[in-house]
Amino acid sequence: MTVALLFALGSAAASPNSSLRLGIFAEPQPFNALCLHKTLTCSIQPSGMIAASAMDSGLLDAAVLGSVPWAAAVSRGVELSTSYIVHVKHGDQGLIAKSVGPRTPFDLANTKVGVVKESTTHQGMVFLIELFQLRNVTLVFEDNARMLELWDSGGIDAAFCWGEPYQELLRRVNEKETAAALVADAYMLSLWGFPTFN
Repeated sequence: MTVALLFALGSAAASPNSSLRLGIFAEPQPFNALCLHKTLTCSIQPSGMIAASAMDSGLLDAAVLGSVPWAAAVSRGVELSTSYIVHVKHGDQGLIAKSVGPRTPFDLANTKVGVVKESTTHQGMVFLIELFQLRNVTLVFEDNARMLELWDSGGIDAAFCWGEPYQELLRRVNEKETAAALVADAYMLSLWGFPTFN
């Protein structure tokens, strides 16, 4: 059995002399300090589904997963157990859209939105499409690390992302470097009925 979320490290390790292979996200979290310990080998995973696949194939012993990738993996028969919920997502991921002036979810009709397939951002966008009955929204699947590139090239009208790409887009919005607006972050989605966590 593999461990889906952090901190069942003792039971997942084969022996005191082996190193636990832990998949993490490239976002600052206090538990990343554990990666300095000699019994851990940490590797940054581009998405929760890739981390779940790595655990299923035996390449990782444990990983930090979002709630959606965890559920998708379990539904496909990957044997996982939850050991610890690291944090509830609030302002650390969100949907930012190119615009002139404020944006609402209704403004997303007839747009292309970048999301990471089978991630909390993917399902969050599906939730918004259903909640607001949006029409003609095209989901563009891309690695989270490439969202800025897709945004800058004009490949998408909006990005639902986390980590460095999200922080950079928020910086551009706040410093008015780009005509864009935060449509909703994970906290807003939780208020509307779609909470997510790692």
